[in-house]
Amino acid sequence: MSREITDTNTYLEKLFKLIPSEVVATYLAIQGLVATEPDVQKYVVIGAGVILLIAIPFYLWRVQNVKSKIQIILTMISFIVWVFSIGGPFLYFLWYLPTYGSIVLILWTFLLPILKII
Repeated sequence: MSREITDTNTYLEKLFKLIPSEVVATYLAIQGLVATEPDVQKYVVIGAGVILLIAIPFYLWRVQNVKSKIQIILTMISFIVWVFSIGGPFLYFLWYLPTYGSIVLILWTFLLPILKII
């Protein structure tokens, strides 16, 4: 399935194409690897998150052949929302509660295909 969104895509197809599942899986794998290393965990999850966020446009453009800048931007925001929903580096902020992440993820997932205007 091509990652580029077209006018003929259904709501569900747009949703799947705007959620960076490969990048989220990569982040989760890295986070899992350092889960038992509290001394470096904070720095690794922050570093991995930043590196993956920067890599998303290149991945979509070079590997998935996505040309739409708005689609790339929405996919980057989706990655941030997913990281926020699982805690990631946000766990180190006193104001963060997992409930916030769940609410943001639910709302973003619902609104995302609506925001993508072709």
